[in-house]
Amino acid sequence: MQIHRNAHVRDFTVLPNAALRDRRLSFAARGLLAHLISLPDGSPETIRSLAEDNPDGRQGIATAFDELKRHGYFHVWRQKNPTTGQITTHTAVFDIAQVTPEPATADPGPRDDGTPGQHPLVKNQGEEPSLPPTEAPRLTPPPPQPPEPSATPVDSPEDSPVDSPEAAGMLFRLADAEPRLRIGVAEAATLAPLAAEWLARGATERDLRTALLPGLPRRIHCAAALLRSRLQSKMPPVPTPKPPAPERHECAHCRAPIPHPGICRPCAGVEPTPDTSGFIAATRRGAARARAAMHGRPTPALA
Repeated sequence: MQIHRNAHVRDFTVLPNAALRDRRLSFAARGLLAHLISLPDGSPETIRSLAEDNPDGRQGIATAFDELKRHGYFHVWRQKNPTTGQITTHTAVFDIAQVTPEPATADPGPRDDGTPGQHPLVKNQGEEPSLPPTEAPRLTPPPPQPPEPSATPVDSPEDSPVDSPEAAGMLFRLADAEPRLRIGVAEAATLAPLAAEWLARGATERDLRTALLPGLPRRIHCAAALLRSRLQSKMPPVPTPKPPAPERHECAHCRAPIPHPGICRPCAGVEPTPDTSGFIAATRRGAARARAAMHGRPTPALA
């Protein structure tokens, strides 16, 4: 089969092959995922609106949604307003399956059938938006996800030799230089073990700022997700121990430096001690000539 792909400069969507080839999903679910990811952030799509003029119908769309929810591509959670008591349903779609369980709901409530009044879809744009950013109403972001597995092992908070409060304080101070990176206390507690691992590997607060602040996108949808991604991808390597300095040894008799324990060759009688009498005599004659010159006396002749 020949594959023909055109180069696009606008109005296109990028999806990872891991999602498009996920054999746990039916082709209907994969098509629904591609459609949802292609929408602008905050689009008010529901099962009812998607089923209009669609051959799969409402039941087919609902089944595809169930597949996406079961395998971590689509999350639904409910939030209760503490003042009014009203329960609002929130949804989020991800281009990479999230293996964490969905957040606890305040009230089981009826099954989502696409009735109006639900929160619009929120896309996972922590890495990069699939479409050019569009102006959309500010939405409540999905609950923070734990760090995804990375090639670089990261110690748990209990194993980290650096206190997490110190690392969390460094993350809070990033907002002094870039207010868009302001995070909450709960988000800082989640990210602190990663920052603490940086410190344990010899990094400084300046190193953190150099890694996290440059090259930020114009719009930051979730500061915690962006910080988590950069903390993981730019984690410094584990420092290698320095080779031990060569051990110094001295002769047990004359204290002369030697490359190994024991006594030197002259003390062992292997080679004669060098004769230094001529050098000493020459030194004394030179000193006498220098003193005579300083006091204006005739310079003694060299022997």
